[in-house]
Amino acid sequence: MSIVGCSILNFPDCKVKVVSGDSVADLSKIASHPEVHGNSLNAVQKDGAFTICDATLHSIIRGYQEYKILFFFYPLNFTFVCPSEIIALNKMRDEFASRKTKVFLVSVDSHYSHIAYATTSKENGGIGEIGHAMISDINKELSIALGVLHHSGISLRAAIVIGDDGIVKHQTVNELAIGRNTNELLRILDAIDHNKQYGEVCPINWKKGEVAMTPNVDGMKKYINTLDS
Repeated sequence: MSIVGCSILNFPDCKVKVVSGDSVADLSKIASHPEVHGNSLNAVQKDGAFTICDATLHSIIRGYQEYKILFFFYPLNFTFVCPSEIIALNKMRDEFASRKTKVFLVSVDSHYSHIAYATTSKENGGIGEIGHAMISDINKELSIALGVLHHSGISLRAAIVIGDDGIVKHQTVNELAIGRNTNELLRILDAIDHNKQYGEVCPINWKKGEVAMTPNVDGMKKYINTLDS
């Protein structure tokens, strides 16, 4: 089921827990009120070098409404394809920041497992660092709501991009054995920005800096003719 074009705020307000190496102030923007989670804990807590907060899908969207958001779902911590993807995303932190995009790594693991994963060296099967916030979807509400829960009970390799207008702009879902292309995610983010800034649409294999298309018949003809030159 495609969710592209839908407002993310129309989906259930799923409860999650977020772990991050960012500042407490950063996570405080998305911390949900205690009554949402039915407890009286402080909104943002510390665990060593990490900050942790209870949040919901809607609080994340509203807290970072000036940003694009990438929900990067993966099956489980301490598995096989997953670290190759997460380490690649960590290396591209500046690329995502320059595109005003907040990246959330999402799995059905607990937040304790996330912390263990981020504090285990790459040599020992961990990711060795936490460049992006990690979401514990241990109750599987978010994976179910966005249609990315595998029949085995873990998340598929899904990438969901939400624009700063709250609309889902991009959705890909891979089977567990198939890793994703991080450069394609950057291309998608560039295309979203280009369309917003210029009103042009981005044809096949478009990359930032290349000619795009005016969304009318004349624009299409003009663009197609450039392909023959």
